[in-house]
Amino acid sequence: MALRILRLDKKEEPRASEIAEDWRKWAIDHEYRRKQTIPLEQEEMHITLEVWERPLALEDAYLFYHPEIPPTEDTEVLYIINDQEKLERMIGISTHMALDLMRRVQLHQTYDDTATAISSKLNEQLGKMNGHAPRPDLN
Repeated sequence: MALRILRLDKKEEPRASEIAEDWRKWAIDHEYRRKQTIPLEQEEMHITLEVWERPLALEDAYLFYHPEIPPTEDTEVLYIINDQEKLERMIGISTHMALDLMRRVQLHQTYDDTATAISSKLNEQLGKMNGHAPRPDLN
């Protein structure tokens, strides 16, 4: 899914399609500078949240980028934020939610891997009990 552009002030963003084409280029062209990167790790998964700032702006002072978390398809979002307090709150919420989602994805993958291994072992054991070779289509 494509990058979603959301404003925290709930206003419509008329530049959304232009921004989504290459948001980092757009940000630099509009005098934003990367202020902070926030690397998040959950076992084998890694993402980096980004905060961009336009220091002299009276409106749309911050961009907050939340990258996609594989295998999800709807987590890549660029937020346009007007004030520091809302930005800090958004960073805290997004950090917590991203780490939780990464943990859940890994638990699900571990569960799937375990279920496949058990199924494979069962197939092998049943085949031996019945004097048949294991069926690859059941693994």
